[in-house]
Amino acid sequence: HLGRFGRLMDMVRAECRKFGMANLLLVVDDGSAAGKSLADHWRMPLHHSEYSMVHQGVPATPTRRLDIRDAQPGDVDAMAALSSRIFGDSLEEARGFIVSAMASPGRQQLVAFLQDEMVGFCALGHGEAAVSINGVGIAPSHQGQGLGRELMLRMLERLAGGDKPMELEVDSLNQKALGLYRSLGFEETKVLHYYLQGI
Repeated sequence: HLGRFGRLMDMVRAECRKFGMANLLLVVDDGSAAGKSLADHWRMPLHHSEYSMVHQGVPATPTRRLDIRDAQPGDVDAMAALSSRIFGDSLEEARGFIVSAMASPGRQQLVAFLQDEMVGFCALGHGEAAVSINGVGIAPSHQGQGLGRELMLRMLERLAGGDKPMELEVDSLNQKALGLYRSLGFEETKVLHYYLQGI
């Protein structure tokens, strides 16, 4: 089977080169021994892992320093600038994503202010089976002050009593966020490993 897959990989690499792609990404479920064996065989280094988590605990009572409200169209530019500082994306990418998310049914964008300064945001996705918490970010100048914890606790408080599980995804490269989510009662339900190799 590896011989057949090798020929397929050669074809994939050739096709990727036509489009100027520099890397191949192999996504492997943590439970897939065959996928991990394939990554080993091709000597593809693990780039990072992504954890799907579901809230299992009872949240603590949050502090109330932040003023949290639904995002309005007039907030988009400030949100894009903040997103660019937090996540490193371009203003155009950030703005496009925020506008698209605000227009999506079942998606709720929230902004957090400390006094009159926008210092954070997050999004809630109200799906049929679960509520997802996405895009949680705090301004770099205000990180390390417990505001991310407060924002998360306030979201858990807002969603408490609902009949849907609360879930999120976090990158293993973001150990600070992973530690925060675990401390708030989130537990891993699925792990995906991302192997990256140059073409």
